[in-house]
Amino acid sequence: MRIFLSIIILIFNLQSFSKADDIRDFEIEGMSIGDSALDFYSKIEILKGTKQYFKNDRYTIVEIKKNLNLYDVVQFTFLTNDKTKNITSLSGIILYKENIKNCYDEIDNIYKDVKQIFPNFQDEGKLTYKHNSDKSGKSSMTDYVLISKNEDEIQIGCTDFSKIHGGLDHLNIAIKTIEYGKFLLNEAY
Repeated sequence: MRIFLSIIILIFNLQSFSKADDIRDFEIEGMSIGDSALDFYSKIEILKGTKQYFKNDRYTIVEIKKNLNLYDVVQFTFLTNDKTKNITSLSGIILYKENIKNCYDEIDNIYKDVKQIFPNFQDEGKLTYKHNSDKSGKSSMTDYVLISKNEDEIQIGCTDFSKIHGGLDHLNIAIKTIEYGKFLLNEAY
């Protein structure tokens, strides 16, 4: 029931936008691309939430799990050497413990709402592929990707992690700059 309520709240929050052309118009827990993470979290909170998922440290990734209104986890990145900690990607995550089917149902609904808000974004459609962080090849990602004119992205997806990779399935709504997207494809893993 909590997840259903969260999705309803999310949809109503999304509908408050008029038509948008920039991912910076999209907020997750009040934050957006280009905001300083320091405006929302202390240096200590950022340090405690820092994770090491990538093979190099060009970007710092932070996960916050406390005091959130809509999501179970908020994840954001910034260039590691950026003292202002300007956000380059931002994700809201809802956990689906061993219930990936419900996630698949939800992404279709969320996608339709986001597409109405960002009608000028290029729609890459719905894709399913192996998750690149799981070297066993047993984890998958199913998502929709919308791309702005300057190639920034909105991604709405479900991650079905294998038991070997932790098994923590989740719905992810992410916004990311083109630079961070290229880093994920070419350098991160």
